[in-house]
Amino acid sequence: MPLCPPGKNTTTTTTTTTTTTTTTTTKYYYYYYYYYYYYYYYYFITTTTTTTTTTTTTTTTTTTTTTTTTTTTTT
Repeated sequence: MPLCPPGKNTTTTTTTTTTTTTTTTTKYYYYYYYYYYYYYYYYFITTTTTTTTTTTTTTTTTTTTTTTTTTTTTT
């Protein structure tokens, strides 16, 4: 029976997690002036901020296989 040589089995697991956060801020402004009539102006400024966070985790597991041979001689 042939013997199997010792070997190593390596398993690599990679996990990637991506988190996206979007923040929207709106500010309103207005002003007016008088020229025959009252005029009102309204406007707003919207600011959008997007933050992306990526986390990568790599796990490597190595398993070693050892073969032992025992010989018994009886006389």
